[in-house]
Amino acid sequence: MDGKAGTWYDARAECMKKYFKVDEWNLCVSAMEERFLDRQEARIALGIMWEPKYKGDIESYLMDVETLNYKVCLVGTTWRTLLRDGLSEDLQHHL
Repeated sequence: MDGKAGTWYDARAECMKKYFKVDEWNLCVSAMEERFLDRQEARIALGIMWEPKYKGDIESYLMDVETLNYKVCLVGTTWRTLLRDGLSEDLQHHL
C-alpha cells in the first residue's frame, strides 16, 4: 500500500505487534473502510445497487453487485432480496 493508506496500515500493524494482537482480515477491512471510505460514495452505491441485472453470466452479475456492496455492506434479507431481484424471472422461479 502507498500513501495515507499505507502509512495507516503500517501504524496499525505496529500497534498490533506492540500489544500482542493478531489482526484479522475482516477487522482490518472494517477499520480501513471507516477511516477512508467516503460516506457519499456509500450513498451513491446504495442508490445504484438495484441496477445490475443478470444477463447470462452469473459471475459477472455477482461481481457487479458484490463490488457495490463493498461500499454499502448490505446483509441478510435485504442482500438476498437484491440478489434474487436481479435474476431473470425464470431463475427466480427455480430458487
